[in-house]
Amino acid sequence: MRNRIFIIILLSGILVLASCASKDANSDKNLPAAEMSETDFTANESTTKFEYFYRGFAAVKYDMLDTYPRGTLVIETEEDWHDFMDKYIPGAHYDVGVDYSKECLVYNGGFPAQDIYSEAYDIKDLSLNDNKLGVEYIEHPNTGVGNGIYAQDAEGYMNIFINIIKVNKKDIPENIVNIYHKKW
Repeated sequence: MRNRIFIIILLSGILVLASCASKDANSDKNLPAAEMSETDFTANESTTKFEYFYRGFAAVKYDMLDTYPRGTLVIETEEDWHDFMDKYIPGAHYDVGVDYSKECLVYNGGFPAQDIYSEAYDIKDLSLNDNKLGVEYIEHPNTGVGNGIYAQDAEGYMNIFINIIKVNKKDIPENIVNIYHKKW
């Protein structure tokens, strides 16, 4: 019996090490669009210049899913950003400053197709459809759209992957309708 347990543990360890080695070989594919090697993603170059402001998973209670922002929102002022952050991603850590007179933030929340786990996505570019700003994702050769970073959902919570990018206001069309405003 001890030999069987040892063999199972040994095989599990080998599988883990093998999967880590294959991840390291493709590690540059998990970088933001601006830092990816041109040879791998030439077809995925962005026409809109942006910088990642915040990226991460947010654990959202199931009873808050109906009110959590879906899709893409443009945040134009510091006051709106702090209101948004306090409501939806309290304590978010970010190191990038924003000059709201020239720049804005673009939020995109990735809701999982199932409630078992969530997956991270890398932004390729911005898109416009029916006066709504959206995002396009990078298609990774081995994993599809997701970049291979996953978060297991816990009981009562769903992990939502959030990308917030900083964009020049001049790159955002004036007639978009999906703008976040603080509610009074």
